[in-house]
Amino acid sequence: MQTRRPRTYDTPLNWYPFPLTPGKTWKQTAKWQTPAASISGKEEVEGKVVGWEQVTVPAGTYKAMRVDINDRVIGRAGAHDLISLSYWYAPEVNRFVKFHYRATSKAPWTRSWYRTSLPLDRSPRMSRGEKYVRHGIGAVRPFVYGRLDLLDFVKLVFGGVELERNTMPGGFHVESKIGDSVVVLAAMDPPYKDATRASIYVYVDDVDAAYARAFRAGGTSIGEPKDQPYKERNASVRDSFGNIWYISTYVGKN
Repeated sequence: MQTRRPRTYDTPLNWYPFPLTPGKTWKQTAKWQTPAASISGKEEVEGKVVGWEQVTVPAGTYKAMRVDINDRVIGRAGAHDLISLSYWYAPEVNRFVKFHYRATSKAPWTRSWYRTSLPLDRSPRMSRGEKYVRHGIGAVRPFVYGRLDLLDFVKLVFGGVELERNTMPGGFHVESKIGDSVVVLAAMDPPYKDATRASIYVYVDDVDAAYARAFRAGGTSIGEPKDQPYKERNASVRDSFGNIWYISTYVGKN
């Protein structure tokens, strides 16, 4: 049996570009080597977020976001392998519920993986699922007032995923998940009379793209994307109600 030797990369490859938004695409190239065998080459990853699909697996039926990825590994002599990967991510349980791999090489193969069970509390993997915290995550969460278009703004700009929606006079109370955090949205028309404006700082994988999406979602610019001396590239926009959203991408090393 052949054992695959570990590779080291000059640039980390991003297989899971959260937040996932339909139509999102990305492409990366990285050089790799296997020091033990003195083998080197490059790897090209190209991906696209296809959109929402209903997926049924042994663990249940979920509304999941499908992502397709082509991974091309090019060796020293120009030989290459192509692996096509599709995965389905279900926000309600914060887990991948299905994978499907297809390899094109001298020995083609396919492989599928399905989630067969979930923890009883179905709490997101990123936390311990504390019972005293709504949805098990986000012990500290911003409370943001706005007009009804606030819901679409958060969804379009940050890929916000609704965890819960409750109807109230004139609008909705929504718990929305952005990345690994939760924000509470009180969206009403007209807005709540005693509502205050908020300032929210959100990390994204591509600040320029998020800034452009904010314009399409009806936001107005406060500050264009700019590299900062504290190793972040950030921008700021104002939504229709007047909340300020600071958008940032960390470009340093963790």
